Amino acid sequence: MLGLLAKRAVPVASASAAPIMRTRVGAAAATATTPRALTSTMAEARQISRMEARRSLRRASSDANVSTGNQKVKALFIGGGKMAEAMISGLVNPPEGVPQQFDVSAIDPAKNRRELLEKEYNITTFQTVGGAADLLKEADLVILAVKPRTVKTVFEQIKKATPAEDRNFTAISIIAGLTMDMMRTGLESDKVCRSMPNTPSTIGEGMTVWTCDPCVDESTETKISKLFEACGEQERVDDEDILDSSTAISGSGPAFFLILQEAMVDSGVHMGLPRDLATRLVEQTMIGTAHYSSLSKNPVTILRNDITSPGGTTSEALFHLERGALRTVVSDACWAAFRKSRALGGKDFDIGPEINR
Repeated sequence: MLGLLAKRAVPVASASAAPIMRTRVGAAAATATTPRALTSTMAEARQISRMEARRSLRRASSDANVSTGNQKVKALFIGGGKMAEAMISGLVNPPEGVPQQFDVSAIDPAKNRRELLEKEYNITTFQTVGGAADLLKEADLVILAVKPRTVKTVFEQIKKATPAEDRNFTAISIIAGLTMDMMRTGLESDKVCRSMPNTPSTIGEGMTVWTCDPCVDESTETKISKLFEACGEQERVDDEDILDSSTAISGSGPAFFLILQEAMVDSGVHMGLPRDLATRLVEQTMIGTAHYSSLSKNPVTILRNDITSPGGTTSEALFHLERGALRTVVSDACWAAFRKSRALGGKDFDIGPEINR
């Protein structure tokens, strides 16, 4: 129950309320003198409560510390794009009370990305794989975070920089469609892990599904688990095929929610709402509904029925959503992402519902 309550909300307070956010709940409540201020402060207090609950869980989880003494786990990212940055943010900025367990560095050919990562996260960066050859020999985990079209080149660069006998790291892919067989062949190593995180990892609220080769030992699996826990929730699976499904649902899923959010905000503006108010209404509705659903023991169908009064505004709106085939469109989008993930991995992708594709 605590874990469900611990979901972190998107901040909605105004700039003038920022000092309240840094206070404890009691102190914040004491500053509220008007109904508007009280409402804002109560929202902030609920947000602080959820964040504190999350931190408590992380502190409890960190008891199984993966570092040895002062020796941190060496994690090297090859590729410093948005997803890599999301994970790096979670690793170098753990919740209060959770020890920093990772020594993070990154490789990226783009100067602007290297400068951003160095400035924002205070990590060491390299322009080329060859330039990080010494670090490759020392790394515990190497996270492959490049575009699928460049991964073969990266494999060759790694093998050129560090012969197989000099490598001790486990390679972790966060690249859509990159299978463990591809990694084994490309790196000439069985110490591989395939994963699919998502962008909410940036704020420690990501969802990562992962699996690894049976030769990866328990100690390394613990390190991998902690790597993903630093970015949110994680789930290890035995069947690699599940990674293609999870890519479609949780990997691409944030974009589905965001396009729905965008459509609802624009509709509110069309009705005459100020854009900032429409945005806040939609954001809090999405956050609150997610919490409400996660805390309930009932299926989402029952929850939706509970708020659909006969002949009411919600039933009228749902009629139009159903008439517009929303469920079919969402299903088709998920299957399309699933097929694309399989195609990128060289698998049969002519599967699923019969549609024009």
